[in-house]
Amino acid sequence: MVRGLLLVIALGGCDIVFHIDAIPAGDARNSGDPIDGQLDGPPPVCTLVGHHGVANAGFLQYCVHTDKPPLDLEGPFDTTANPMCDYVRSNGADGNSVCVVSGRTISVTTKLVVTGDKPLVLAALDTITITAMIDLTGGGGANPGSCTTAGIGGTGASTSTGGGGGGGGGGWATLGGKGGVGKPGTQASGGAAVGLPVDIRGGCPGGPGGSGPTGTPGQGGHGGGAIYLAAHTAIHVSTTGAIDASGTGGAGGNAMDGGGGGGGAGGLIAFDSPVVTFDFDQAPGAKLWANGGGGGGGGGAVGSNGHLSTDPTLAGMGGSPNGGNGAVGTNNGNPGIANTVSGGGGGGGGQGFIVMFTTSPLVLDSNISPPLVPGS
Repeated sequence: MVRGLLLVIALGGCDIVFHIDAIPAGDARNSGDPIDGQLDGPPPVCTLVGHHGVANAGFLQYCVHTDKPPLDLEGPFDTTANPMCDYVRSNGADGNSVCVVSGRTISVTTKLVVTGDKPLVLAALDTITITAMIDLTGGGGANPGSCTTAGIGGTGASTSTGGGGGGGGGGWATLGGKGGVGKPGTQASGGAAVGLPVDIRGGCPGGPGGSGPTGTPGQGGHGGGAIYLAAHTAIHVSTTGAIDASGTGGAGGNAMDGGGGGGGAGGLIAFDSPVVTFDFDQAPGAKLWANGGGGGGGGGAVGSNGHLSTDPTLAGMGGSPNGGNGAVGTNNGNPGIANTVSGGGGGGGGQGFIVMFTTSPLVLDSNISPPLVPGS
């Protein structure tokens, strides 16, 4: 049986592949490998990347023009409106828009800070090499629209007689922590845990704290951003390479009564290539993490903000007083601590996802949090 690709031509000039379909009779791709074969037509032709999951499909399939030069991507990089982006839709149920940056090879040799409302996709005709930090904690597809129905942390209860409740932490791969109870005794829920994503999207935000008779409640932290790395030949993260898609900490409540905001959930790091390797065994070691942010502190003179996770092994610490720590490893976000006098603490954010579409074996290492999971 001949299998092939249904292609849609994007405005940016590249061929975007949304799903597997039969190749029409007589198509040049019927000769040779139907997946890796180049497309028929005048130069520049293109080669498909992003197809090493089940049924030769990952989160997104994209054809990189063969005349693309090597690219060393530098930051800061805003995905919202960037001339380097080809804006296309992912092939999941949400159909959200992503920023695709393509090249013959792609390298990141200096710190790349990603912001904006679109996830970032790196698509390489040959290899992707990461030798520096990619920082997605500032966004890049965080807080997607799907969070409005699942994943966002609950709002802390307000009161006129004591401290407001803390907001719940955002959830995704694992639960967000519940907010700490304030004077009303009503506890904000943490964001729900949901299954493996089908779209390229970031994590969900924490909920805001509740107010008391005085003071201002803390706002919830936002989720970690999203990145999808797709290479036709191989992806390598060196001993100095790192990708951080952690959620941010919730803001602290202030002037005694405000409840702390919940921490944001971790985002998404996804790899799609036949070979994906990491230098974990040489110091400082490759690092990948998408941990939850800490919940904001409740009230006090001024509740302090929750913190980001700064390492795969370290939770995002909750703010003082009473903020819950964010998730690390396979854990849920921690709940905020109750305080009826000066505001409850925000709950910690839950975990994001690190997904592998590859024929390479999955590895376990302390420099990865949460653990790698195979794409479906």
